[in-house]
Amino acid sequence: KYNAAVVLLPVLVAWVVDQRHPSWSGRRAGTVPLVLVAFIATFVAVTPYSVLDLPGFLNGVGAQLSRFAPGARTLAEPAGVLYLKHLNAASAAWLPLAAVGVVIALARRRSWICWMPLASFLAAYAYVLATHPLVFARYALPAVPVLCLFAAVPIVQLGDTAARLTARRGADSLVTLAVALIVIVPFALVSVATARQMQRPDTRTVATERMRALLPRGAVVAGESYGPTNLHRAGFKVVPTERLFGHDLQWYTRAGVGYLVVSSGDLRPYGDLLRAAPVLQVSPVNGQWGPPIAVFAVEQP
Repeated sequence: KYNAAVVLLPVLVAWVVDQRHPSWSGRRAGTVPLVLVAFIATFVAVTPYSVLDLPGFLNGVGAQLSRFAPGARTLAEPAGVLYLKHLNAASAAWLPLAAVGVVIALARRRSWICWMPLASFLAAYAYVLATHPLVFARYALPAVPVLCLFAAVPIVQLGDTAARLTARRGADSLVTLAVALIVIVPFALVSVATARQMQRPDTRTVATERMRALLPRGAVVAGESYGPTNLHRAGFKVVPTERLFGHDLQWYTRAGVGYLVVSSGDLRPYGDLLRAAPVLQVSPVNGQWGPPIAVFAVEQP
């Protein structure tokens, strides 16, 4: 999704902060051009098709921009609220701690400059997430390390306060460790539960097995990128697509597709593609992993 470009902001903020320091002022005038050149060179090195196939690359970027453009999708709630719910799902304590940490870090006269690069990244990335309508919890991952650092600020502050009030050696470490464990344990429990959940067959695996039992062997099917990905191993001929509603019904009939494998609980975007009842459905029940999946027969002309 090319959201790594946001990383440039804290680098530039760090450079501005560095220029304000008396001992460094004026000594790093070439830093910004060097950073930009290194950024572009790294991008080209790990994404060579951006140069080797420039028209295809630009078309791909345009397609991504259209998917993420404001108004491209209707959400039940604002994107920012959904991301807050995702981040707060495992524990209700750490996000308030991070908010308090931002206030403490930026309110201190001696430390606020050091925290500005991280705070600028967090603000910019939160804005990017909140203003784009395609929401997945994993998109928030780049913000998690920064939030963890800010959440640690009030925890360390509590330890320092305990040491001053009790005047006991080791009180700061003990309080810091105790509060940190209170915050960390819920995440550990959720991680263990999630790992156990993922050991069980998910909806994609179940759907593949049911399709093998119900559909003709060698049938031509079209699926989506986050649906069942092993259909060819189950004996089907697969016409790959990212999102099924990216093509009309005539496109699928010309390709000889007999069945559409939808991996979404919201069927509204698919429009006229789905004219009849599904031949089979698999829903995540009892905490089962994976998206809802429905298989529809393509009506041939």
